[in-house]
Amino acid sequence: MEPRRGAVLTALAVVLGLNTGGMRDRLLGKSVAPRIQSLAVLPLQNLSGDPSQDYFSDGMTDALITDLAQIGSLRVFSRTSAMRYKQTGKSLPEIARELNVDGIVEGTVQRSSDHVRITAQLIHGSSEKHIWANSYERQARDTLRLQGEVAHDIAQNISANLTSLSERHPMPPYPLNIDAYDDYLKARNYVRRMAQDDVAKGMDFLSRSIQRDPNYAPAYTELSFANWLLAVFFHHPPKEVAPQSKAAALKALALNDNQAEAHCLLGLIYEMYDWDWVGAEKEFKRAIETDSNSSFARSEYAFYYLDTVGRKVEALQQVNTALELDPFSPMQHANASYVFLAARQYDEAIQEGRRAVEIDPSFPFGHLALASALQANGVEEEGFKEWLRYLSLAGDGALAQELESAAEKHSEQGDPWHQFAGIILSYYQEKAKTQLGWAINVSWAYQHLGDRDRAFEWLNRAYEERSLELYAIASDPDLDPRRSDPRFRDLLRRMGLPQ
Repeated sequence: MEPRRGAVLTALAVVLGLNTGGMRDRLLGKSVAPRIQSLAVLPLQNLSGDPSQDYFSDGMTDALITDLAQIGSLRVFSRTSAMRYKQTGKSLPEIARELNVDGIVEGTVQRSSDHVRITAQLIHGSSEKHIWANSYERQARDTLRLQGEVAHDIAQNISANLTSLSERHPMPPYPLNIDAYDDYLKARNYVRRMAQDDVAKGMDFLSRSIQRDPNYAPAYTELSFANWLLAVFFHHPPKEVAPQSKAAALKALALNDNQAEAHCLLGLIYEMYDWDWVGAEKEFKRAIETDSNSSFARSEYAFYYLDTVGRKVEALQQVNTALELDPFSPMQHANASYVFLAARQYDEAIQEGRRAVEIDPSFPFGHLALASALQANGVEEEGFKEWLRYLSLAGDGALAQELESAAEKHSEQGDPWHQFAGIILSYYQEKAKTQLGWAINVSWAYQHLGDRDRAFEWLNRAYEERSLELYAIASDPDLDPRRSDPRFRDLLRRMGLPQ
């Protein structure tokens, strides 16, 4: 044999033996499964014939996303972006292109009184090639085990790292209380709408779920999230609801330490209420370590922590990753707007605020983010209009109407926040007479009136109330004129923030 021919044959034998790049399969005429490095789980179709059962199929979709997201080698898109394609008429290649994913999981759920049936299939998005499909039927009490089994089978068929999945999601040591689970899914369906009345309804279902099964960890995580929403977005007194959110997160983690969302929520409370910056970062990092695909953990870490302590470059890195994982979430774009705002990148902040509003015009905090970005960039009139939209959607419609009426009678150009600061101040002062949590709003109004002493007086009251919004003073551009004041630096010192 000639030396050159022998070398070629030897190399070929090595390639065939190792199946390098799937070459052996191609040379032998075998079909090679497309490589899957990123995945979207489309909403599982409810086959019950009853639309009121959508919460169950949506809950199963959430669980499957959560299980698959534990696989560090796989990029899994978040629920919000996946739910955009519920009952969509778009083709799989279109969806794969819009989300920039290789693989798509789709399937169905059908539940009877005591059984659950799931069908699932894994498809290569751009080619629509079917890689795997299976159907499962189990007793309802084995629903959690069924979810893990489906996720495990999908992972096997994309050759992902299965170790992390099995280690991080051990099967529950007791049968699932299906009634408790059902109440939990109903609760989550309400709470994730992020409207105050819906959050309250969700908390009622969570109370029932926990009564039925006091050891079901996700119910405590959702209870922590609901209390956090009440404190941050709906002005419930921090000294009442923040400790409840913290206690629920700690209980959830005592039952199952591998819950990324519970770690993230605990990090938020450590930072925003306890001002425990070391403990907060530890929990945020643990959340991302537990689930590297969690857009929630990454954006909250960026927005609430990294921005606050002055680590702007890291904040931008984390929020950009969150946007990649959840490109159609109004919350992620609103958070990104604030992160760019803190970095004084005003054009990008406005762009992300507009994207949040475009995705969901009914999402109040998208309008708030856009209003803040526009105001910081000197676009006062449009920013004020966006702020009025936020007020109307967030439950302060009375103030919005009063300001709109005043604006119709007012023809002068200029900063509308300054022009109408007296109306805003009176409204928030009245609120502060009977409710905790409004002091920081009163301080903000005094600032726009140019009364710096009163603004600091009410900032100190916000400090005493443990206002959850107070963390933002470290990075908010609106407060830049106050930063040289010794009283401002003293407040940062008392909170343990960089001065």
